Amino acid sequence: MAKLLGVSLPTMSSIIAKYPDMPIERQGRSGESWQFDADAVIEFLRDTRAQEAEEAASRTDLLSELRLPFDEDPSLEAAGLTPAQQLAAVKTRMLLAKEAREAGHLVPVTDVRMALNAAVASLSQSLDGFPARIGRNHNLPAPVVDEIGKELDKLRTSFVRALGSYHQPNAAA
Repeated sequence: MAKLLGVSLPTMSSIIAKYPDMPIERQGRSGESWQFDADAVIEFLRDTRAQEAEEAASRTDLLSELRLPFDEDPSLEAAGLTPAQQLAAVKTRMLLAKEAREAGHLVPVTDVRMALNAAVASLSQSLDGFPARIGRNHNLPAPVVDEIGKELDKLRTSFVRALGSYHQPNAAA
């Protein structure tokens, strides 16, 4: 089989060890030769190597997607900084951001969203009964109370819509 594949016996042993699922008809022992179905082995190796090449290409694609933070900051490159200076600038930014977080000047977006969601939910719940309370306290007719409710619903909807567009990166553009 080694001769057919054009490899040495040690290389053939390495191939057998590397691919335990390689089609072997009979494993060799002391004094006995290995038995292979040559066509099955060649097809197996062709398919396996094609799959390995595909996986390697996939890994290469994934690795090309990994970028350092300063790779995507054109201002650093436009400033004429060398890669070492760009790296130093990014490290400085990261250090400043860390210090700002520790000092409480920067808050994670998820924390702000959670707090804002809770506040809006609480406000919304309070506003649900507001028109009826005002109507009872001031003896307002039902159509007026209904109109107050509708106006509050419009305000609530526009408020939530404005909040939803605020956190999207392209909302300001």
